[in-house]
Amino acid sequence: MLSVDENHYDSLPVKSKVKRAKMFVKLITILEISYFHNLEKVRDFVEIRMIEDDFEYMTIEELIILRDHGFLDNSKIYELFPEEFDYLEGVPVLMWDQL
Repeated sequence: MLSVDENHYDSLPVKSKVKRAKMFVKLITILEISYFHNLEKVRDFVEIRMIEDDFEYMTIEELIILRDHGFLDNSKIYELFPEEFDYLEGVPVLMWDQL
């Protein structure tokens, strides 16, 4: 399921898209806890296989984990969860960063 390319992604059922997104989050969690010795292979796999549409099936907590590992920035989180931002001097600031 993780190896489905962008051309075939739309044909996946929603349940499979959710499962795929959760698998990518689990792989990122492996990076976070440094469980394997060759973490670069895990990072490379995620960078090659994960597509932007996967983000739509993740929670804000999961997106923050991905952001912390450099897979996306606050602008993508803002696009998906604008209600979770507050404005400081006209600049959107993710309220979750205050936790």
